[in-house]
Amino acid sequence: MKKILFLVMLVCVFDSLLVSAADENNSCNGLRIEVSLDDALFLGKTYTGLFRIDNLDHVSGITDYINLTVVYNISGPDFFKQDVFELANLNSYKTAGTGDFKPDKEGNYTICGQIINSTVDDINKEDDISCRNISVINTLNIPCNISLNIGTWKNLYFDEPTVFYLNLNNETFTFIIEYWVEDLFGNVVKNPINTTNTNKKSFSPKLDEPDRAFIIKASLAFIACNDSNKDDNYAERLFVVKGEEPAKESKIEISELYLNKDNAIEFGEALKAKISIYKGDSTKNVVSVWAENQKANKISTETSKITITKKFSENIITVPIQLKLNCDSKLDEGRHFLVVEGLGIKTKKEFLVKGNLNSLCPKETKPSTETASETKSNSKFSYKIISFPLTVENNNEFKTQILITAKDETRLNIWSYVYRGSKCYSGEREDNIQQVLIQSNENKTIELENTIIDAEPGDYKLKVKLLLEGQKTEKEITENIEVIESIEAKDEKNEKDISKLELNETIEKTTAEYSCDPLNLIGNEIPLGTVYMSTSEKASNLAKYIFLGLSVLLNVLLIWRR
Repeated sequence: MKKILFLVMLVCVFDSLLVSAADENNSCNGLRIEVSLDDALFLGKTYTGLFRIDNLDHVSGITDYINLTVVYNISGPDFFKQDVFELANLNSYKTAGTGDFKPDKEGNYTICGQIINSTVDDINKEDDISCRNISVINTLNIPCNISLNIGTWKNLYFDEPTVFYLNLNNETFTFIIEYWVEDLFGNVVKNPINTTNTNKKSFSPKLDEPDRAFIIKASLAFIACNDSNKDDNYAERLFVVKGEEPAKESKIEISELYLNKDNAIEFGEALKAKISIYKGDSTKNVVSVWAENQKANKISTETSKITITKKFSENIITVPIQLKLNCDSKLDEGRHFLVVEGLGIKTKKEFLVKGNLNSLCPKETKPSTETASETKSNSKFSYKIISFPLTVENNNEFKTQILITAKDETRLNIWSYVYRGSKCYSGEREDNIQQVLIQSNENKTIELENTIIDAEPGDYKLKVKLLLEGQKTEKEITENIEVIESIEAKDEKNEKDISKLELNETIEKTTAEYSCDPLNLIGNEIPLGTVYMSTSEKASNLAKYIFLGLSVLLNVLLIWRR
């Protein structure tokens, strides 16, 4: 009886080891790829977003930035395509940018994709490959007569989103409609978007004048039938947006002064000011900023200039104003004023000056050679940002102005970029590099342009770098900026979300519903490592658990015999 109980116990231990081995092989972390196409496709239609890539370790509220590479192939009747695509900054999941396919023959096809490289530790490799058998059907011989028109709730809108519908007289067949918006001069104000539904659409125009007319344009890009009349596959709709009459009078407001903890600033420091400027119909373009005392004598080293050319525009700008040093104590501490003048307006804001930045004053004792050289260099060359936006729109250009002062002729390189962490979001770091020559005793304003590229909304850093000729050490200035999503991007995102929702209704089917031989799915032209795990390799992974179980069983039997 004891022998039987002993054997039962050993069987239970051995079974638990096998279960743990199976659990390890079935772990579900890392990345997963799935074919996201329907089982039936239409001849002549271009399909994008062939796969869905999931980050299985994604945690809500945390943004991941995963880069990966996928190889895929499609085989069918007298057809074979093999290609590679890369995805950058994967967070939760992505379907966009995952390959393309336009079938030109009906029949049965097989599509396979495999994740071959990623920047994360992808432990479970079994879900790094996905295959699906699909059918391409030809409906282009079925006669039809499809017409397209555009409907709006009204023709006159009052500074509000324009709602419209793209209508088809027959929605039986699969279709793709391309639509966009232009102004009366043919300028595209909403980029073309492809849609596969006739749900409600919207457009939120940016108005720079009281009344503006727009034209919604749409064309039938694809229809899965033989349309007998293509003349009615295009439509236009004119509508007018009436905004509020913009104020003609310009306004300037000093929104905030960035002072020290005791609400004061020292002589020799840079006073930063956030200035809100609305330019009406003024023909003047320049706004000047400086600091002065109660007797209207300037206490800033120079006057900063801001140029605003666009009428009826709101501008929020942060300007640093360098205060003079007070090493000889000729300047009085106490109440002083920041002055902003331009566009026919002059406004002031009071601030308090206490103390002096004595570390920048010349010392009475004779300094060392190294210190003297550094002080001389600082006195002959200075630089600062005089204009940059606090907020910038994603994928839009913005400008930064830097004032450089040199007593001697100076050659330098200057550039700027936007970054967060170790990643740059405005292209390459030196994309906008300029070579600049500063003449003797010249104040020169340099304007640098940057464009934020595909950045998530949030806080970022703007860095300006300078490298003087003959020097190895770069000088730099860093400021905080906020990236916001543009209105057009929000509209396009909403449209894409609708299309993704329709697509996701068909990709909920798991790839477990089919099986295929990976050996014949990924071509041999690209030796990219293991495509599948063979039966022998899986057995090898389990061998260590089987060996461990047998060893335990043998040792216990030997002890029991003694």
